[in-house]
Amino acid sequence: MLSPIEKAVNVIKKSKALLITAGAGMGCDSGLPDFRGPEGFWRAYPPFKVKGLTFPEVSTPSLFEDDPHAAWGFFGHRHKLYTSTQPHLGFQILKKWCSSKSLGHFVFTSNVDGHFQKAGFSEENVVECHGSIHFMQCTRGYNDIWPTPKDFHIEFDTNFRAADPLPMGPPNESFVMARPNILMFGDFYFQSDRVDAQNKRFNNWLNGIDRSSELAIIEIGAGTAVPTVRYTGEHIALKKVGNLIRINPREPEVDEEYGIEIELTGLDALQKIDAFINWLEKLHLITVSDRLYRTNNHLEGFHSALSKRFHARHSNIYDFVRALREEENIAQKLLFQISNGINISNKSKTYKRIERRIHNLKESFQRNLIQRSDYLIGVACCISSYKWHDIDNEPIHPNVGDSFPWSELNGHIPDDLHKDIGIQVYSPQISSHN
Repeated sequence: MLSPIEKAVNVIKKSKALLITAGAGMGCDSGLPDFRGPEGFWRAYPPFKVKGLTFPEVSTPSLFEDDPHAAWGFFGHRHKLYTSTQPHLGFQILKKWCSSKSLGHFVFTSNVDGHFQKAGFSEENVVECHGSIHFMQCTRGYNDIWPTPKDFHIEFDTNFRAADPLPMGPPNESFVMARPNILMFGDFYFQSDRVDAQNKRFNNWLNGIDRSSELAIIEIGAGTAVPTVRYTGEHIALKKVGNLIRINPREPEVDEEYGIEIELTGLDALQKIDAFINWLEKLHLITVSDRLYRTNNHLEGFHSALSKRFHARHSNIYDFVRALREEENIAQKLLFQISNGINISNKSKTYKRIERRIHNLKESFQRNLIQRSDYLIGVACCISSYKWHDIDNEPIHPNVGDSFPWSELNGHIPDDLHKDIGIQVYSPQISSHN
């Protein structure tokens, strides 16, 4: 039975399209807090524990009106944290997988840190369903959305209270308090134009994915507290008959009908899957049926060649030893010829085929499996089927005695049959070509 990692590799390798859905857990391996429960939030922002404020009470548009210095102290710190943190290596692994998919890829994330774009994903292939800290809007009254300035910086104290001046907007007017273009709790003023455009591109891409596209969905770090990402992946997996790979160290549960559970952190799981894929690619393994690594081209070719060499489909150790001895004899013969200055020419495939047939006839005769007359006729037919050419590439009649290298054939002919062979081959009265 395949492990969850092996199942995930199989799904990713076979897929023609890739959808990445990511929650807050995706950023944990980069060192970002996930605000999991009040304790998780207070570990990142201890002053708010003293005030008894939870994440939903701080990340709210009403705080920008009630206490804008506290609101911008919190979001100013988050902006500084997100922009100064580098995305972990898992982003590059995902990007590599996406580049190989013939029907493209898309990212659907609730994270507002912009790390997918920072890791090199195109803005055109990302949906940030909760907005982005790298864009701003007015608290109310204006529909403008504008990029956060690259030199944006807010001073804040140890209690996460921002110093004046606070950001204002819209640009070139600055009439109203500005805020991040992020969907907050209880937010009726979120300007969704940018997210709406992202969703439109996403839906257009999804409409081009049919049931035969073998869509792979990789969900990373999406919990049940805010289940937007989690539900989105499940819905698409059922609608498109895709395969959902759920990576979550705490809540990996998924219906086995369409999902694979991997109880690991995002980076750990991605590295394990990628290491397995790299191993398979080094071996040039191919997928057969629903099995991950049943056979490969090199071993298949080796097995076929081995069967031909042993003249048996199910060979044993005795066949193997016999073949080794034959190879040893051939090698000794070649070394003797080389040491004595004899020119060694490469035999053609046709020559080798006829030589092999004569060898088989010899063995059959010596084992009393065929009559002498059958053996002689067989050898004669083998020789007469060989198309010889002279130095000008002119065909030579196959019944001419010196056209066949008898010195090479002598080792295959029993001593008591040389005379009979000569009669069968050299006699123009018996030759089948006369």
